[in-house]
Amino acid sequence: MAKPQSASILKSALAAEKDGLQMYLKASERTLYPLGRQMFLSLAEDEKSHIRMIEKLAAGRGLQSALGEAREGTPNERMKHALSELKSVIADDLSVCADELEALRIGLDMEKRSYEFYKQAAKDAASPDESSLCEKLAAEEGEHYRMLQNTYEYLEDRDHWFLWTEHGLLDGG
Repeated sequence: MAKPQSASILKSALAAEKDGLQMYLKASERTLYPLGRQMFLSLAEDEKSHIRMIEKLAAGRGLQSALGEAREGTPNERMKHALSELKSVIADDLSVCADELEALRIGLDMEKRSYEFYKQAAKDAASPDESSLCEKLAAEEGEHYRMLQNTYEYLEDRDHWFLWTEHGLLDGG
């Protein structure tokens, strides 16, 4: 099977990242809960970073230049930092809007498709630089998916989430 043209992979990647950026910006505007809003804004910033990386590689500036556009740390580390800054405004009584859950479902689907796209694109890449960038983006999209999944599970059933995520033990006494 012939490998797709590099420009085709990068063009598809750029379109997907721009779609993701718009979705996360809209979700942040509709989200009332500060941590949820911050999560969507952080994901939007990641998408902006991905766009800059893809544009630099497409412009022929090389992998190191493209990777220079990556945000510091991992998506999970950035979210932990945001959580520590917002803990004073996090409410114990959390009411979730249907729009927020729908945004999470859309984000999960988008991140899953992006992860699968980048994993395949890394195999089909026309150059080692393109393959390396696609592997990096696949890793970040996978981490985005896990963050969104964890958030969704938490909002759907907090008691069950704490039991499994925090590895709580049931005491029969």
